[in-house]
Amino acid sequence: MNRLILTLLKNIGFPYACTSFAVGEAPKLPYLVFLIPRSDVTYADGTNFYTQILVSFELYTKRKDRSAERRVEQALEDALISYSKSEVFIPGEDMYEVIYEFEMEDENHEEKQS
Repeated sequence: MNRLILTLLKNIGFPYACTSFAVGEAPKLPYLVFLIPRSDVTYADGTNFYTQILVSFELYTKRKDRSAERRVEQALEDALISYSKSEVFIPGEDMYEVIYEFEMEDENHEEKQS
């Protein structure tokens, strides 16, 4: 796992999972789910030179929870990460979702190159 993503999740302090929690194992709200839905690869000299990933942090809460949102935003801002934010109420789940998206270098690519 990407060290910066792991550090951010630990600093935020909510339970988290990659992609989803197993059915029936989701913790009490609030919690986070993170995804890496896209990566953009730059090639140079016949090799994968640089990989940029899109990261999505999905914050789930029972209702609009500005305090929980602020924890996520503060962790991103402390790491000097610029992000976009969207939100929606999910009636079928009776919960609120706030999505934070940001781009960063894939440090796992660095490890492969070393």
